[in-house]
Amino acid sequence: MKIHWYIALVIGLLMSSCITNRDTVLLQRKGDVTRYVEAYDSAYRLQPNDRIVYNVLSTDVEAAKLLTGTTQQSGMGLQNQGGAVGYRIYPDGKVRLPFMGELSIVNLTTQQAEAVLRYKVRESLPDAEVRLSLVSNYYYIVGVGRFEMDKDRISIFQALSSIPGKDKMLDYKHVRLLRRMADGSYQIKTLDLRSASLINSGYYYVKPNDVFYFPTSNKAFYNITSFSGFLSFVMVPVSFLLLILNLN
Repeated sequence: MKIHWYIALVIGLLMSSCITNRDTVLLQRKGDVTRYVEAYDSAYRLQPNDRIVYNVLSTDVEAAKLLTGTTQQSGMGLQNQGGAVGYRIYPDGKVRLPFMGELSIVNLTTQQAEAVLRYKVRESLPDAEVRLSLVSNYYYIVGVGRFEMDKDRISIFQALSSIPGKDKMLDYKHVRLLRRMADGSYQIKTLDLRSASLINSGYYYVKPNDVFYFPTSNKAFYNITSFSGFLSFVMVPVSFLLLILNLN
């Protein structure tokens, strides 16, 4: 009878360790997935220590170049704007720009900050246009590295594709997000990537400075992703037990 109990125990433990489609299929609409409340995805707002670059356009080309600040400026927070270092937003929320002085742009979207610069530039060049962008446009994945967002916004699934060799070993139900808010505080959120309702939540799109932690599934130790794999794995201890019993 003991062998029957042993076999039953092994099978019970391994069954609970199998990685199933319920664990690995993304954007599920049914089952035990998290239900997210639909929320408006607001635009990213500039924060202290962000860096920006801008370009001034005008019929007066030389004046536009001067106001753009394409040459290296000391004390302005810029080391060759063409090198994508950019102007830093200081802890007081202000950015120091050549010929424009200090401008408060913290907690503004890039479009709003662009309008602030345009208003200031037009004091000197009435026909000027300004194009502003964020240089510190990165997100981070713990244990993997820093990644640049090469477009205005990307989804969390695009960020997921940055992880090499992820296969089916990640715990998609407990993805951690650390997000810095406009007031300088941090929000920690656990996300369930298996849920289709995530698309309409405020966490579907990655924001600059987001930090993600994609944990490994606690079932990954067994690496059992199919019934045939399960049979192969469970037969090893059972065969060993039978061998011992036969020797006795």
